[in-house]
Formats: sequence, structure tokens, C-alpha cells
Amino acid sequence: MEHLTSLSLSSTALKVLPSSIGNLIGLRKLDLHDCWHLEIVPNSIYKLSNLETLNFHGCSSLGKLPPVSVDQVRLLSLRELILAECSIKEIPDALVCLTSLCSLDLEDTEIKSIPASIKQAARLSCLRLTYCKSLEYLPELPPLLQCLEAGRCTSLKEVSSSRTALTQGWDVFSPPRLRRNVYFLDVQSWMRMQEAT
Repeated sequence: MEHLTSLSLSSTALKVLPSSIGNLIGLRKLDLHDCWHLEIVPNSIYKLSNLETLNFHGCSSLGKLPPVSVDQVRLLSLRELILAECSIKEIPDALVCLTSLCSLDLEDTEIKSIPASIKQAARLSCLRLTYCKSLEYLPELPPLLQCLEAGRCTSLKEVSSSRTALTQGWDVFSPPRLRRNVYFLDVQSWMRMQEAT
């Protein structure tokens, strides 16, 4: 099983992901989408150093990920983390600052805040937050971010106005304007628009 590179358990009745998942050291893709009954994910999942894609889309019973510190995470190859339509309210700091992470999908979750450590995600280019109705504030975002989807974030009041964020074309918006305009934002296009005015 050490040589297994892709594992799909999607649309199964799985409630607990076994801790033995951490033994699949060659795994590059783990697909658990639409495992509606999944409630528990073991800490051993953080040992998968070759994992590139981790998909929990539609795991509506998943209320949290196991806590982990930065020095415990071995997900050095993770490029895509999908948690859309889960019931999570927070995401561990150590996950959002992974230097390999390119895409983070938190669409339609109960997330209340994004960890400030996200600014350390040096390769993050796409952040999906549509329908995160409890989200109130976006912190300073990483410098290479090109795409933000934040439509229908009805509690979102403010986007960071830090120096780094401003260089990406960000500003502080009043809630009505924010909800109307930040649906799909290509940061590079936004910068060009700002430079032209």
C-alpha cells in the first residue's frame, strides 16, 4: 500500500477516517467528497508528505480538523485543499500557511475567521470563500494571490488595508459595496483598473 498514489472514498458512509491513512506515504490524491457522515479525521493525515490534493467537498458532518502545530505538519507537497460545504468553523493556522499551497476552497463553510498566518502561504493564488456567511474580516493576504471568490459573505465587513494588501489592489470597503463588488476578483485585473484611474 506504500505505493498507492490515489485513493477515492467519495460518497461512502464512512464516519471515521482510520489513523492508518498516515501509513500511505506515497499518496498524492485523497478524495473524500460527499462523505456526508464523515465526522472524524485523524492527526496522522498530516504525515502524508507527498499528498498534493486533499478533497473534503460536501463532508457536511465534518465540524473540525484535528489541531496541529507547524512543526507537526508534513504536508510539504499539498497544493490543493478543498473544504467546501463542510461544517468547519475554523481551520488550523498550520494548514493555511503551507508554502506549497496554491488553492484553498472554504466555500459555504461556517468559518468565522481566516488565520493571519495565511499571509505566509507564499504560493497561494486562489482563495474561495463564497457563501461563508459567518466570515467578518479578511486578514492580510499572500502576495501572489490572483483570485478571490467572496460573494454572498453577508457578514464580511472589512478587507485588510495593510501595506501588502494594498499593493494587491485591496482597500477597506463598507459592507454594502463589499458584498456587491467582491464576488469574483482577479487581483491583477483589479490592479490594472486602479492604475488606469
